[in-house]
Amino acid sequence: MKKFLIPLIIVIVIGIIAGVLFFFRNTSIGEGGRTIGSFFPFGNNVAEIDDTLFPSDTNVDGLGVDTQGDNSPITPLRQIHNKPVSSFVSMVKDDKKPYVRFMERSLGNIYESNMSGVEKNRISNETFPAIYNAIWNSTGDGIAFTQLADDKITTFTANLNDNTGTSTNSLFSEGSYLPEQIISSASFGDKIFYIYPTDSGSVGTIANFNGGSKNIIFDSQLTEWLASWVNKNTILLTTKPSAEIPGYAYILDIAKKKTTKVVGNIKGLTTLMSPDKKLVVYTEASSGGIGTLLYNTDTSEAFPLALNTFPEKCVWSTKSSSTLYCSSPNIIPRGTYPDDWYKGVVSFSDSIWEINTSANTANILSVLSIDAGEDIDAVKLALSPNEDYLVFINKKDSTLWSLRLIEPELPDKEEIDTVVPDEIIQESQEGI
Repeated sequence: MKKFLIPLIIVIVIGIIAGVLFFFRNTSIGEGGRTIGSFFPFGNNVAEIDDTLFPSDTNVDGLGVDTQGDNSPITPLRQIHNKPVSSFVSMVKDDKKPYVRFMERSLGNIYESNMSGVEKNRISNETFPAIYNAIWNSTGDGIAFTQLADDKITTFTANLNDNTGTSTNSLFSEGSYLPEQIISSASFGDKIFYIYPTDSGSVGTIANFNGGSKNIIFDSQLTEWLASWVNKNTILLTTKPSAEIPGYAYILDIAKKKTTKVVGNIKGLTTLMSPDKKLVVYTEASSGGIGTLLYNTDTSEAFPLALNTFPEKCVWSTKSSSTLYCSSPNIIPRGTYPDDWYKGVVSFSDSIWEINTSANTANILSVLSIDAGEDIDAVKLALSPNEDYLVFINKKDSTLWSLRLIEPELPDKEEIDTVVPDEIIQESQEGI
């Protein structure tokens, strides 16, 4: 009896685990929403998963290929790099496959990797210590990176050489330093926009990534701004947020050099505008928490988003104007937001959601603490050019991750050679 009881218990346990995983991968919420934390009234430590299931990449002593867990299974969620990175760009190369190029924070080394992190190359031969921020052009061959030295913020912008990675050539073909103490910066295509302080306030300038073709398009008496590039002709400017200070957001028309207010007088305001300029996701500070709303620029109406999160944890689809991908905290403890989160007083454990803003519904894609075996506070979300991958940074340790959104294509049936062993054929015939 005992020899049958033990296997039965194992089967039951496996069935329970499979049921939990299936439940979370098929959870969706409608208008009003609820966080995944509400499913676990006693906390969000849903599962403990052995770290050995998610191997880290090996150290790279020089230029060349770095493999990460060649024998590990290719799962939808992957850690691309296990060291802190300052920024990344997702791109498609000549082989039509998605890649990510990124800069390491400690030494400024530049790497290129496929989305699983299995094939990784260091393509730079120079080091730039203490890089705490960087932005790229859309093709990954232009970068602006920021260093903090002697209490000064310096930003260098340049184009990368075609022969990047050789031992005898410089990493950059041309470049220049931007004004010191850059307040905020953003990029679109092959252009960079940056704001820097002046005696009378601040100035916003557009330039090429080599520092040329500078054009001042914005000036203000204020100095605390955050910039995000909405589309080719539009930049969104938002005052730096605090729960104690009312915030304002403005559309900057690049051609006309004119600003128009979108929303304002909102404490703790952070924003993200859709590429067609019709919708703005924004967060406002509430009593001990946050509220996330969707503002319609055509109707000037706002309503609660299907779930609570920060715009810094979201990215709009460029293929569907109503699709928004967000990383949402499973539990948001009481606090002063976004201040406590920015300062690191509070850190989150997130899940990834796909939101249909037309229906105001959300479908869960990944419970990161389960799929990664660790808590992830996701920021700087970006979609691959074909939108088959979501790439992001874990704010807790600045490591780089990817989540596959579309299942890989399987070969046609006629392309698959199926070989059936003789023993199976014989057993099948005997059973007839």
